[in-house]
Amino acid sequence: MEVDQKILELHEEIRRELLPAACGIYLGYIENGEVRINPRGGGSACAVSTPEGAFFITCAHVLEELREKKHDDDKLFIIGTLNGWMFKLDPVDVHACNKDLDIAVFSAPSAYWFFEPPDDWKARYFKLKFPIVTPAQGETVYLIGYPGEGRQVMQQDHAFLACEVASVSDRHCAFYPDGPRVLTKRGSSLLNENGQLGGASGGPAFVIREDGIHLVGIIKEGGSFQDPIWVSLLKYLKSDGTIDCLAYPQDFNRS
Repeated sequence: MEVDQKILELHEEIRRELLPAACGIYLGYIENGEVRINPRGGGSACAVSTPEGAFFITCAHVLEELREKKHDDDKLFIIGTLNGWMFKLDPVDVHACNKDLDIAVFSAPSAYWFFEPPDDWKARYFKLKFPIVTPAQGETVYLIGYPGEGRQVMQQDHAFLACEVASVSDRHCAFYPDGPRVLTKRGSSLLNENGQLGGASGGPAFVIREDGIHLVGIIKEGGSFQDPIWVSLLKYLKSDGTIDCLAYPQDFNRS
């Protein structure tokens, strides 16, 4: 199926400007001296920089599930991919976690690399603008995540072109996906309409406006491409990585 040239150009902009913010987050283990990814479980995350530091943002339920599985098997550890490079996220330093919003903000020591990255490689994060904007009903939102479908093809990058926002509340927004596409080095193609979004939770959601690109939230949940996708808004996030909200907090560092 031919892909419209304008769609390809838009996806190139997404790849160039937004993809550095999207990370995979998984459980890993060592086998025969090599790092392996556990194909079951895991999710996505968003790497951002603020005037006060660099942080990773994901769903609280993603981080909770990973840490529970890691606790049950001491051979497992949490790993992530940033700009195509794998690194260890243990120990996770949680700055804030709010179950009502389903948002967790954390950082990891930069020294926890499995291998030295190439000389020309550098960690790239999405630079957040404050205050963080909220999408309006009818506005188009763009999402990037790593659903399970992509893990079967060596971390291929997924971008979901969302249609108009269907509803917006104080904490979330919802919409139906419109022609989700997979981004690879070979170009852009439509995903199977019966595919699942499992594993995309925690991936970043953006809006593109005249004054630039804005991060608005992270993917909270979604079933198949026929179901609505829910996004947790990040308007409560502060530049120091904390969450300024009265919703019930959960401190993972004390659990």
